[in-house]
Amino acid sequence: MDSKFDMRRFLMLLRLDVMADRKYAVRLFFGFTLVYFFCFFPVFGAGMVRGQYPPEVLDKVVETWAVLFMGMSMAFCVVSPSFVCSTLRDKQRAQAFFLLPASPLEKFLARYIESTLGFLVILLCAILASDALRLLAGVVLGQQPYAALSGAMATVAARAPGWLMSKAGGSLMACLCVVFFLVMVFLVYQTLFLLGGVVLRRWAWLMVSLVVLAFQFGAGVSPAGVVYAVVDAGRVSDALGFVALLCLLAAVVALYWLSYRLFCRTQIVGHKWFSL
Repeated sequence: MDSKFDMRRFLMLLRLDVMADRKYAVRLFFGFTLVYFFCFFPVFGAGMVRGQYPPEVLDKVVETWAVLFMGMSMAFCVVSPSFVCSTLRDKQRAQAFFLLPASPLEKFLARYIESTLGFLVILLCAILASDALRLLAGVVLGQQPYAALSGAMATVAARAPGWLMSKAGGSLMACLCVVFFLVMVFLVYQTLFLLGGVVLRRWAWLMVSLVVLAFQFGAGVSPAGVVYAVVDAGRVSDALGFVALLCLLAAVVALYWLSYRLFCRTQIVGHKWFSL
């Protein structure tokens, strides 16, 4: 098999792999829909209706919960690469995938895109579906929900540029540096879970979470803590910020490379807990 990357072949591989995992994706969709429905129903559903509380109180509660569960959704997206090989635990499914006529890089990218962008699409669809369920429940119960989760999250997201500009002291260049820092921190944690998903066959998300927490508590430092210190000191665009950004970028590149190299060594039949 040609080891070069071929876009047409890659898109065919991605389509075939998505179709093979469609039942898994449907289960994820219904699972997240129920999670968002039951988590937000007391806040955005029939329990919080117009006229029950003053509008300013309702708006504050809605905003607080929207920020809280936006963070929860972001955490889901960080952890999602740990499931990069979750559907390949089955021997027949793994054989069918690794015997497909595609290069190792194409197979790695297909699995990575499914576990990140595919997961994000499922998550967004689940949020919209949970809103539809809450609206339906409100109609059945004869109560009009005060707000929709998707709308509240969109409102909070629209305020993000103003928050970034305030952290950057009103400078556009500093604001862009803050954005780059946040993206790099997100990718550092995401690639750590990607590495764990490639190496571990079972409970990769839990194992990586425990290792990361243990390291951060033991060492007393974390990528997020470093970025917060740099941003809070207003040094995102000077030499210290540049060095910190280069370190984060180097960590992301190294973790991507290591994940790919280990993915190429994945064994179809191997240890119960490890893929190598």
